[in-house]
Amino acid sequence: MTEIIFTRHGHTEWNKEQRLQGREDSPLTERGLHQASVLGLYLKGKGIKKIYSSSLFRAVRTARIISAQSGISDILLRDDLREIYLSDLEGQQFSKAQELYPEKMEAFSHKPSSFVPLKDGETFFEAQKRAVNAVESIVAENPDSTILIVSHAVLLRLIFAHYSGTHIDDYWPKQGFFYPCSLSSIEFHNCSRKISLVNSIEYATMQY
Repeated sequence: MTEIIFTRHGHTEWNKEQRLQGREDSPLTERGLHQASVLGLYLKGKGIKKIYSSSLFRAVRTARIISAQSGISDILLRDDLREIYLSDLEGQQFSKAQELYPEKMEAFSHKPSSFVPLKDGETFFEAQKRAVNAVESIVAENPDSTILIVSHAVLLRLIFAHYSGTHIDDYWPKQGFFYPCSLSSIEFHNCSRKISLVNSIEYATMQY
């Protein structure tokens, strides 16, 4: 059995400013640095073999802090764990994007299957396929191991929609954005996949 533990990067400056991030990046806030540190301390001694991280800096910084605090020294960066690519929407404040592209933003928030990206951006289904393929390849590379993946809010929702067997339009109202440095996990037994935890910050309630 391989267990994949998933987390989202720590809180960022653009999270604070309520901007769409996508593949554009912004640094972790002091709060985000603290979240990553608390998570790293919690994961120490949990038997995690290695960390796979999105290659975007906010995820890499989170992974490095977790590594330093937990003693998990092996970090592998993957482009296929990056956030959904939103093209010209990236960097826009949510309120401004809703004003400029009301139909797109309505779809983004409430009916992702109908979201049509600007220019060369990704659809939610394209991002989901990329993310699930990444997870499956990581599982294949790490039989009988416990692995940590550091990724992003939309990608985590898409991954867990897939493994729960739920259409993304039905999953969106059920599961809000994943908290920064939250914990989720899936157990992979041969051909079966069992979700054991979703979007939990219970480990950090006293320090979050």
